[in-house]
Amino acid sequence: MRSGDDVRRTSTIQSIESKAGGSGELVFVTVKHVLEGPRGPVLEEEQDIVYRGAGGAAVKAAPPRRTGRTPPAPW
Repeated sequence: MRSGDDVRRTSTIQSIESKAGGSGELVFVTVKHVLEGPRGPVLEEEQDIVYRGAGGAAVKAAPPRRTGRTPPAPW
C-alpha cells in the first residue's frame, strides 16, 4: 500500500455464538476484515467481539492501592 492509494475494507461476519455466563447471556461474534489496495489484499484481520445482554452484572475494578512511595498529586 502506498500513500494516496484507494483502499477498500470488506468486513464479513464469520460466526455468531450465544452462551450463558455468570453475568448473564453473552454473544460472541467473529468478524473478518480484509483491506485491499490497487495491487491486491494488504491486510487481513480477525476480530472477536463479545456482547453482554441487558441486566448483566458489571464487574468493577478494585481501586489502586497506595504504597506510600508516590506522593499524591497537588491537584
